[in-house]
Amino acid sequence: MCFRWIKKSSIGNNTVGNNILSQHSLPSSDYWYWIGVGVLLLYVLVFNIIVTWALTYLNPLTRSRTVAPADVTPENSDGNDERVGEDFAELFRKSYHYREVEASIMHFGSPLAGSEPLKFESTYARDALSQFLICLWKQNLVYWRSPQYNGVRLCFTVIAALILGSGLVEIPYILVQTIFYGIITYFMVDFERTAGKFFLFLVFMFLTFTYFTFYGMMAVGLTPSPHLAAVISSAFYSLWNLLSGFLVPKPSIPGWWLWFYYICPIAWTLRGIICSQLGDVETIIVGPGFEGTVKKYLEVTFGYGPDMIGASIAALVGFCLLFFIVFAFSVKFLNFQKR
Repeated sequence: MCFRWIKKSSIGNNTVGNNILSQHSLPSSDYWYWIGVGVLLLYVLVFNIIVTWALTYLNPLTRSRTVAPADVTPENSDGNDERVGEDFAELFRKSYHYREVEASIMHFGSPLAGSEPLKFESTYARDALSQFLICLWKQNLVYWRSPQYNGVRLCFTVIAALILGSGLVEIPYILVQTIFYGIITYFMVDFERTAGKFFLFLVFMFLTFTYFTFYGMMAVGLTPSPHLAAVISSAFYSLWNLLSGFLVPKPSIPGWWLWFYYICPIAWTLRGIICSQLGDVETIIVGPGFEGTVKKYLEVTFGYGPDMIGASIAALVGFCLLFFIVFAFSVKFLNFQKR
């Protein structure tokens, strides 16, 4: 369909597309395309900043306070209530109950004469493998529950066990999604019905779903709120789609943006799927400025060379590992919780 816009018009020597742009007083130079792309990206950035600011400052979390009768004072509250508008923690520090607790700590914190310190054979009650299996089991049980439920009840000594459990529990669900999506999409698109190509399609879709899942986990782990994670992710998704090599083919991407094409995971997904499904097709096609096989057309138009299936799989596996490792480090070393 896009070929008709680059055909020579019967009016003058320009193409059909150039004539239409001229009739509407629109510029037809190539650089105006990238100016438009830059303006759209600027709008995305501005809107994301506004949304982030609104979510941060227009809906602040208010402090919860306990309401007590007016005749309750710090002396008779015993640390269990507070006056309206006063700080509960400060009232507790002034109460008799607080002083009693402090005295108990001092009393029981001093070892008895002749006693020996406690000794344990190991640092943790369970080894790392046992904790990992327990985390995996519990993650499967609470997978569909609220984040508050998970955060309060999943406290383990070895953080690696929790992190691995959080990631591996996603795999069965991703696998089921891949099978359903792959069966529906593959035959609907009417790709070549061979077992090898169908298997490769499932492999690429499984890796794609996996790195999208791990990217979402990474975004949540690196940001203080789900709202900010969603805003940042939407900006990256826009760039991924724009520079994945489909909307703008690789040969048409300017040199200063070509680096982003190679670090774009969607680009490797498209490269792998298209090369695995169409990279060996020798059917002759004819279009404006091109006549040759489908295989040659992919190489000339999209820059998809032969024998790129293995490299695409390796790249997607690398993205999955990268996103998951960053997520693991963010969970271990970043803490956005506030009292």
